[in-house]
Amino acid sequence: MASKPAERRSRQNGRKTRQRLLAAAIALWAERGSLGVTVSAVAERAGTTRRTVYHHFSTHEALITAATEYLDAELASLASGEHGPYTDPYSLVPGLAAENPELVRSVLSRMLIGDPMDNPIFASGVHFWAADISAQGQERSPPEHITAVAIGMWYAANLVISTKTKPAERRREAERFAGTYKRIMEATLLPHAGEDQELPKEAWTNSAAK
Repeated sequence: MASKPAERRSRQNGRKTRQRLLAAAIALWAERGSLGVTVSAVAERAGTTRRTVYHHFSTHEALITAATEYLDAELASLASGEHGPYTDPYSLVPGLAAENPELVRSVLSRMLIGDPMDNPIFASGVHFWAADISAQGQERSPPEHITAVAIGMWYAANLVISTKTKPAERRREAERFAGTYKRIMEATLLPHAGEDQELPKEAWTNSAAK
């Protein structure tokens, strides 16, 4: 019978494997579109076997659903100020749009369905900006407005980058747009960004989407 520490390690390893599989699925989605997210491709990208993928996701549809939820959760974390491994969060969504606008479009389109506060990305952004405004003690636009404008920049990034057809051109446009995004946010909605303190990188998004 396995000891409790061994059981905990097993659960932790299982969670890490699942996260690695989902990260691989998102990377493939960004590079190849949703049709490129196959069980074989995910297993190869994650350095594991098809059997391991099926252990965590019983069907291809379950894998796609989980990958979509994972992306939303990642963008929601960014929206709540947890930018994690993303060193330049202003460039995250433009970068995704450069590789595959379909991926960004699928995230954004879901925000137009139903109550925005039911969407984890929008809701996290509103909560983040409400807390930020309160902490700064400054009079600014409502957090819902800041969040909507920030997410609107994701739409704009997808639109502008989609005008380019060659991969190199799309990546260059993504880099340029990331700079535009940062300047617009800092010049209009984030008045404390120009003061002595450095703008937190997480302020990119509302924020994700994400």
